[in-house]
Amino acid sequence: MNDTLESIFGRRSIRKFTEQPVDEKSLDTIIEAGLYAPNAGNRQTTVVLVSKNREINEELGKINKNAFKGRISTANSFVSRDSPSIADDPALKSGFYGAPVVITLFGPNDFIYSTPDCWVMAQNMALAAYSMGIGSCLVARAEDTFDTDAGRKIRNEMGISPDLVARVHIALGYPESGFPEAKERKRKDERILTIG
Repeated sequence: MNDTLESIFGRRSIRKFTEQPVDEKSLDTIIEAGLYAPNAGNRQTTVVLVSKNREINEELGKINKNAFKGRISTANSFVSRDSPSIADDPALKSGFYGAPVVITLFGPNDFIYSTPDCWVMAQNMALAAYSMGIGSCLVARAEDTFDTDAGRKIRNEMGISPDLVARVHIALGYPESGFPEAKERKRKDERILTIG
């Protein structure tokens, strides 16, 4: 299997991070991988906000968790036993899981492909991170997180245009316990339809 496929098949969402900071060279490479993601019309309009500030990450992570309105896991339905999500463990205080780096991608509010552009960029970053032994978790509710007093304050301080909307967060750091095994996948014949 080639390196690209190994990253695609091996990467997992990590929600338990060590306190070890992500080194600058690796972080630059992860961001560069994101900048090379496909984007509609080659507009390259996504803005990348990188936070290595633990206090800010914790504050925004709590806001992000409070915006969660998804399904809560049950004994028979768990997101991950190896790396529990906020749906699995109500005691978790942050939607960023204590990651030492949180990247937020912002896209234009008035561009129909803004959201997919940001998510494709996030996936590139997650795969690049995995290839360097760095864990990641793509976290939704970015718009809700930055549509708060704390989020607006950071936007203003960083000079992020009001025409841009937070689309996705990427929590990054070194996995506390390595990368978990893949969960069992549904059978292909349950998910793939073919014409022709």
